[in-house]
This record gives sequence, C-alpha cells and structure tokens, in this order.
Amino acid sequence: MIASMEARPSYTQTAKAQMRESILDAAYDLVVARGWSAARMSDIAAAVGLSRQTLYNEFGNKDGLAAAVAMRETYRFLTGITSELDRHDELQTAVEAAALFTFTQVSDNPLLKAVLTETDEDGLHADLLPLITTRSEPLLLTSRAVLAEHMNRHWPALDPADVIAASEVAFRLVISHLVLPTDPPEVVAARLGRLVTRFLLPLPDARPELPLPDAGPELPLPDAGPELPLPAAGPELPLPAAGPETPIDGG
Repeated sequence: MIASMEARPSYTQTAKAQMRESILDAAYDLVVARGWSAARMSDIAAAVGLSRQTLYNEFGNKDGLAAAVAMRETYRFLTGITSELDRHDELQTAVEAAALFTFTQVSDNPLLKAVLTETDEDGLHADLLPLITTRSEPLLLTSRAVLAEHMNRHWPALDPADVIAASEVAFRLVISHLVLPTDPPEVVAARLGRLVTRFLLPLPDARPELPLPDAGPELPLPDAGPELPLPAAGPELPLPAAGPETPIDGG
C-alpha cells in the first residue's frame, strides 16, 4: 500500500504535467493557424492564462518549445507505429503497415502537413522544418530506441545490433520521403518493408554454396621408357708437338 502511494504522482507533478500539455496544445494550434514565425511566446502564454516567464521557465526559449511540440508529435506517431507492428506476425508485412500508417497520418496531421507541404514563401514554418531534417537528432534517437526495443521484443530471434541499424535507416528513409515524395505512399511502404526484411532476414531462396565438382583420381604420368646410354666419346687424341725451342738473340 505504501509503495503504491509513493509511486503515485503528487498533485504538484500532475498539475505541472497538465500545464505543460496545455502549453503544447496552445502552441500547436497557434502554429497551425499562423505559422511558427508569427506565433509569439506571449500569445501562447495568454492562450493558457500563464505569464510569458512561465513558458521560458518550462521550455527555456522558443526553440525549446518548438522541440517539445515536435517530440510530443513523435511519441504520438510512435504509439500508432508500434500498434501497427503488433498487428502483424510477419516482419515485412508489419514494417510495410507501419510505414504506410506514418505516411497516412502525416497527410492528416495539420502541423506536419503545413511544415512539409506549404510553399512557405513568407517563412511561416521555416524554423520548424529543421526539427525533422537537419536538427532531427533527438527525434531520430527517440524513434530508433522505441522501434528497436519493440522489434526486439516482438521478434527476439533478430540480431539486436542489426535491429538498431534497421530502425535508424527506416526513420531516415521515411523522413526523406516526407520531405521529397516521388512515388505513392503504398509503393514506398512496400519498398521499405522489403528493404528492412532483406537486411534483417536471409533471402528465402538463398542457396547454400555448392561444392566444387570431383576432379576424379589422379592419373599416373606416361612411362618415359628405358634410359638410353650416352654415345661413347672415342679414344683421346694426342696434342700436337710444340717443336724445338728457338733461342732468344741477346745481341
């Protein structure tokens, strides 16, 4: 009984969590309505009946608030993605369904749709796009950890290091498609399912390496025949005579 009471959040913690959610909701609505550049901290604070300083105390600055909004949306997506993975036992089908869920949800999400598809000629959402592209490391690390942990639990036979790598690759490819779509979501989702599956599992038609054909018994070399004797050298001939020695004339 005492342990359960200690684990229960206090009134202060609950109130702070509710205040944080209210701020994120207000920021979300203002960003969708006006664009991030036009959404001021004072307007967000006024929307929830708080002082601007309270927002700075909670999030540090406007960039911190933007990062918090992006992270909350990421967790919402991850909840749906893991649910899609749970609905399928076959890995390729599960990854394909999770990717298609992501693409569908993004198209229905007012904030992400505005960030990704608006022409942004006035720069209304220019500050938010880097949060899912060049400054997306927090989202990447969170998504990779959640997806890898879930896949390792659902498919324990997979190599954990490979699962982490596949989760990161999948995240990067999904973001790439969202920023620059080239094919229908169904096609991209199917490709992603095949890619992740072929990385994590061997191909079903992979064949074992075949042994080299038997070379057969070693054949003997042909008989060279009897060794023939060398021809006789014949009798040794005498050297010619040198003749008489001629005296040297001393005069």
